[in-house]
Amino acid sequence: FWIGVTRNLHCDPDILRNIDPPYEGQLLPANFTLVERKYLLIQFTKLVDVYDAERRHVGYFYDINLFIIMRFGFSDAKGRIWFEARYASFLSRFKPIIEYIVQRCDAGAPGRP
Repeated sequence: FWIGVTRNLHCDPDILRNIDPPYEGQLLPANFTLVERKYLLIQFTKLVDVYDAERRHVGYFYDINLFIIMRFGFSDAKGRIWFEARYASFLSRFKPIIEYIVQRCDAGAPGRP
């Protein structure tokens, strides 16, 4: 629950300004494994760890669903957010389908399109 309130609240292009995506311009290696973290209590935030073929931790996907707050994205192992999806509008929260706007966090930094 607390990660949804304290972390991953927005993209910050300045953090990724001089950092290239690590896998030949891609965020993830060609071969990776996903492992979901499980908790015993109620789970409002889902975390899915990403490991490369050598079992090194690459980062994690997060899925935060706190009633009216929704975030889905990817953070690398150093905690830098590379992309994030949010509700398209306030009314998207009440529609029978979920509409997202996806933002690549390294776009818009100086020197990047």
